[in-house]
Amino acid sequence: MPKPFFELSLERKTLDTDFEELSVLMQLVKENTELGDVLTDPRLRDSEKQKLLTTFSQSFSQNVQDFFKPDSRL
Repeated sequence: MPKPFFELSLERKTLDTDFEELSVLMQLVKENTELGDVLTDPRLRDSEKQKLLTTFSQSFSQNVQDFFKPDSRL
């Protein structure tokens, strides 16, 4: 079973950075409603949404990138 994101961040001593990056991500989704619309659009396959998230998260730390991988979620 994958470790929870918070636990990994503590273990890797990246909690502050990870929190900051997730905060930026949340702000981006709030400010760009189209992104949220795309991610919740039932017409798009999950694999397409996953590709978008993978591309989008490349500028973030490895912990945040891993958070968006389907096999790393709880």
